[in-house]
Amino acid sequence: MYQTLLKICREDMQNPWVKQILLDILQDPQYSGGFQRAPAAKVNHHAWVGGLLEHVLGLCQLAKSVFPHYPMINPDLVLAGLILHDFGKIEELESERSFDYTDKGRLIGHLIISVEIVIRKAAQIPDFPEKILHHLEHILLSHHGRLDYGSPKRPKTLEALLVHHLDDMDSKIQGFLDLVQREGENDSAWTSHNNRLFERPLYKRTLSDLAESLGGAKAGTSSSSGASASDSQTRANSKAEAKKPLTSSLGEALQKSLNSKP
Repeated sequence: MYQTLLKICREDMQNPWVKQILLDILQDPQYSGGFQRAPAAKVNHHAWVGGLLEHVLGLCQLAKSVFPHYPMINPDLVLAGLILHDFGKIEELESERSFDYTDKGRLIGHLIISVEIVIRKAAQIPDFPEKILHHLEHILLSHHGRLDYGSPKRPKTLEALLVHHLDDMDSKIQGFLDLVQREGENDSAWTSHNNRLFERPLYKRTLSDLAESLGGAKAGTSSSSGASASDSQTRANSKAEAKKPLTSSLGEALQKSLNSKP
C-alpha cells in the first residue's frame, strides 16, 4: 500500500511543488515507518496497525473517481490533503504496545502536529510558494469540518470541502462496519446506541431486507403476466429514467460560472 501511495504522488500529481513536499514527507525515515504502522484512530475507524495508511490510500482512490465530475477542483491539493490530513497521528497515537494517546497528542492534537510537519518540510525546500503552503495548512486545519469537531477553521475552498466530505464518508462507513463487527452476531437488527462515533443505534440488516424483497418479487412474477402493454411501457420508461446519470447541482453551477467568464 505504501508503494502504491508513492506511485500516486509520482504519477498523478502535476504540480512540482506539491509533489516534492509530499514525497519529502512520505520518504523521510523520521516519518515513513510510523506512517505505515499507525492506526487511523484509537477506536472509531480503521483502528488497527496500518489502519492510517489503508484509510489514506482508500481516500486517494475515492478522490480519483470523483475528480472527473469536478474539473474545477485541483486534484493535487486534494490528494495532498487526503494524504496529510491525519499524518500527525503518527505522533498523536501510541501504537507499539497498545493504542492510546501520547502526551503530545493530548496537549497538541494531530491537526496541529500535521501542520507543523508540513511547515518544517516547506522551510527545507528553497522558494516553496507561500500560497501553496497556506492552501495545505487550511485543508489540514479544516478537515474535521466544524469548530465543535475540533477544527479551528471550517472548509473555505473547494479542495478543503472535498477532503472533509471524503474523509467523513470513509471514516463513518468503516466505523459502521467496525461497530457491527465488534458487537458480533445477535438477534437484534440494531447495534447498541453506546458508541462514540454515531451516538445512536444503527440498523444492520438492510441487505437481508433487500434479499427478502427480491424473493417476494420472484414469487409474484407469475401473477403479473397479464399486465397491459401500457403498464409495461411505463415500467420501461421508469427504468430508463433511473439509469440517467445524476448531476451535482453544485458542480453544474460552478461549471456554468466558469464558462460564463469573459
